[in-house]
Amino acid sequence: MGTIARIANKLGYFVEIMSNDKDIYQLVNDNTVVITQKTSKCEKEFITEKEVLDAFNCAPKQIPDMKSLMGDSSDNIKGVCGLHYSTATKIISKYGSVEKCFINMSELDEKAKNLLNKNRERILMNKQIATIQRHVDIGRIDFRPLHINYKGFL
Repeated sequence: MGTIARIANKLGYFVEIMSNDKDIYQLVNDNTVVITQKTSKCEKEFITEKEVLDAFNCAPKQIPDMKSLMGDSSDNIKGVCGLHYSTATKIISKYGSVEKCFINMSELDEKAKNLLNKNRERILMNKQIATIQRHVDIGRIDFRPLHINYKGFL
């Protein structure tokens, strides 16, 4: 899904992904939205970058970084025990990614530094697990316009 969305965007298409899986939110950008079904089955919600920022306190592309620190029980990803959500959001907001955070460890307070050092391998593995791949060799795709009847989906 990540590869198809990336290629479609590159070709100038606006991508709408229908899913209630929040992991997909990392694919959201100016040309990709996620359409979710609200709890009242008749309503749908369009998830844009603004909705992701409001819900997760990070940009869509940073969702795997947040998950790598905080974990995600629905995906069986164990986060860093003892690292608070507010600290994780500050780290990702300031450095942009866990990799850049590791480069700038000297700027962190001792508690955060110790937690991140102790869990470095887990954090990097978590990020790899949480990241939807966007460069998978899937061969040739025909992107001629499709006429989709959403009536049965919503």
